[in-house]
Amino acid sequence: MTAPQQTPTSLASEDRDTSQNWFAVASLASGIVGLSIIAVPFGVLGLRAVRQGHATNRGLSIAGLVLGAVGVAAWAGAVALATSTPGRGNAVAAPAPTPAAGATRYVLTPTPGSDKALVHAAAVYLSSRIDDDAKVGTDGRSVLVVFPAPATAEQAASLVAGSGAQFRPVIDDADPMAGSGTVATPGSASTPSWPGDATFYVTADLAQAYTSTDCTRPAPAQQPAPDSGAVACAADGSRKYLLGGAPLTAADISAVSIDRNTVTYVLTREGEAALTNLTTQLASAVPPANQMAITADGLELSAAQVLAPIRGTEMQVRFPDEVAAQVFAGALTYGSKVIALEVTDAE
Repeated sequence: MTAPQQTPTSLASEDRDTSQNWFAVASLASGIVGLSIIAVPFGVLGLRAVRQGHATNRGLSIAGLVLGAVGVAAWAGAVALATSTPGRGNAVAAPAPTPAAGATRYVLTPTPGSDKALVHAAAVYLSSRIDDDAKVGTDGRSVLVVFPAPATAEQAASLVAGSGAQFRPVIDDADPMAGSGTVATPGSASTPSWPGDATFYVTADLAQAYTSTDCTRPAPAQQPAPDSGAVACAADGSRKYLLGGAPLTAADISAVSIDRNTVTYVLTREGEAALTNLTTQLASAVPPANQMAITADGLELSAAQVLAPIRGTEMQVRFPDEVAAQVFAGALTYGSKVIALEVTDAE
């Protein structure tokens, strides 16, 4: 049984200036087809337009910049990086070169027989959550990571310590431009009545974080524990979320597949029960607290209103572009046993 498709949409106000949104679109399109030299300047112009208030799609500009930078680095021979075949989402990369003096290279090997598209998606997701200076790519069989200097213990641990996606109820949401409008009242309950119980999950620290977090410049953050509340930003900077606990995580996912801009994932029986219970409670909640957000590393990957309980083990999410779908699929595979990446080589 397939649950109703969730289609993430921007929640930004309709009266925001979008006259220069085309810079980000041009950057992403150029990066996808391999025109890296064009993708980078268009991405920079797109980010500048967002800062000046003439565009709203910051996430697309960043995606275009990443693809452009990946292409330039691969062309220069600094490291083997992943590129996607348009319309297929498969990884194509040259053999990894020997790292420069002082650099550290890691090879992360997935479960034998893993889908190459998922290995590529894991590389795309990993590149979004580790140091900006690190280079991430794939040869189709393994994920390759190169740090420009000797890696610290924390950097090495970050390669496999990600807990992946978390499914959380929305307690409140707001336009990041509202500033002082994002105010939450701390609760005092000793136990939660359900995962969206604000009286338990909204602590004084979380309320302060909801007010102070700047979602106009979203960036990956430390993944909160599933049994605590959280604050997350929309990847494009259009929304800020105050979230309850996470009764469902990537550990409850048994299979993932990706086809162009559509991701299908299969839940374990325990995951199915948790999702049904959560969506049953959300379906009777008052907006905006009737939404379920799927997050990873402090960023919202998908958010939608729940109008009826969702039942079944197979779920499907359609995204506006393939890059967003790859990031989502990568987040689902991290922290699960779908591809189970392990560090098999380091030099």
